[in-house]
Amino acid sequence: MIDTNRFNFTEARLEKLPPAPKGKRDVYYDAGQNNLCLIVTDKGHKGFYVRITHLGRPVRSSLGVFGSISVKEAQRRTVEFLSKLSAKHNPHQAKVAMRQEPTLGQLYQIYLPHAKSTKRSWQTEKYNFEANVPPALLGIKASQLLREDLVKLKERVAVEKGPMAANRLLSVIQAMYAYGVEHGHITCESPVQGIKKFPQKSRDRFLSGDELGRFLTALEGEEDQLYKDFFYTCLLTGARKGNVLGMRWNELNLLDGVWSIPLTKNGDSQNVVLVPELVEVLKTRKRQATSVFVFPGNGNAGHLVDPKKAWTRLLERAQISDLRIHDLRRTLGSWQAMLGTSLLVIGKSLGHKSSRATEVYSRLNLDPVRESVNQATSKILGFRK
Repeated sequence: MIDTNRFNFTEARLEKLPPAPKGKRDVYYDAGQNNLCLIVTDKGHKGFYVRITHLGRPVRSSLGVFGSISVKEAQRRTVEFLSKLSAKHNPHQAKVAMRQEPTLGQLYQIYLPHAKSTKRSWQTEKYNFEANVPPALLGIKASQLLREDLVKLKERVAVEKGPMAANRLLSVIQAMYAYGVEHGHITCESPVQGIKKFPQKSRDRFLSGDELGRFLTALEGEEDQLYKDFFYTCLLTGARKGNVLGMRWNELNLLDGVWSIPLTKNGDSQNVVLVPELVEVLKTRKRQATSVFVFPGNGNAGHLVDPKKAWTRLLERAQISDLRIHDLRRTLGSWQAMLGTSLLVIGKSLGHKSSRATEVYSRLNLDPVRESVNQATSKILGFRK
């Protein structure tokens, strides 16, 4: 019996093939290339496929649409497919895996819940990624994102936001890929590998005497009491910005002048001395408080999140440049040092963690810390005009 569905494929012969019966599909086989077939639908669509049994399982993989590729091209692709087929590699499975692989944007959405549950800095990571990664990169499959793409992104972010912002973005993407590989979402190497980060310079910036006078004068002129009190608290506690932003009333003992931070960046709790000048500021705030947070905000966090505009406004009035909010923390420590305070006491007051000094810190009480902070505060506030 002659198999009318098997013949030597030619453009002319395939062009004449009619649509399949309604609800059916007709399959035709190339006599010159046994593993090449053409499937015709009831609407007349004609597609080339390679068909083979591999490791006891039938495999069918699309090669292209008749009309878009020629018979010779379909035959060439069939040979190429078969040459790649081995016990360890199935190009069809590779195509399926690629379709199922998450894009960079999808990998980020997979990673974000993990970051929320394990990282105190997850909001910073979220902002860094969403603010800097362009939509064109979000749609690229994770394994197809090129190192060159990230190098260009790194350079752009460095120009627009600064080298450290670029470094942090690379760290976020690296963490995303590591999480994706660990939990089986992807199998590819991170494109961040091999990209050099910008060298991180250690900052020693703090407010000098002349700057302190202008800063405090500008701060007194701040009309928004929320920001005014926030910056005072940063300056007079030397605490990290994130901890001050999330300060809660139940962490404060205004009678004894102590702020008990349950968890700091280094993973420990910390007791922070509240000088009398700051206690008065906080008492005034508490009388008007309607939130559990000392510095409430309107966003999902419930507290103040980004004081950037107020900070810029303050520095412009004070005519001070190249100063970050974190430098207020360094200002308190620097003035303590200039007054002869020991490094151990400074470390205790700022909540620094050192493997060599931790045991000594744990034995220190707050009395020498309070004396040092009070002295430094008096010196700082002495520049007020």
